[in-house]
Amino acid sequence: MEQITSTVLAQRPEVFNTDAYAALAAAHGPIEWHEAVSARMPNPDERAALHIPENTPLLVSQRVTRTQVDARPLMLETLTMTAAATQLTITHRPVTELLS
Repeated sequence: MEQITSTVLAQRPEVFNTDAYAALAAAHGPIEWHEAVSARMPNPDERAALHIPENTPLLVSQRVTRTQVDARPLMLETLTMTAAATQLTITHRPVTELLS
């Protein structure tokens, strides 16, 4: 894994996602995302941090931002949330170009 100490994201970790994606695209060319969502029960530390009861399931979303050219991973984002308070909405659009 390459060092990220001199990147915009390392210098300003509080940057908004859209700014982070723009910086990654400027440095590495076109980017894409691979996202996976799973469900599980929380561990004791998560229950305490999220202030939730023991039997409350969690949804965990992990998004990897990577280059389109060679699928090199650039950034990993993990979002953990209670399943009861979450709704996932996915928008699909038709492909406008034929793939060759």
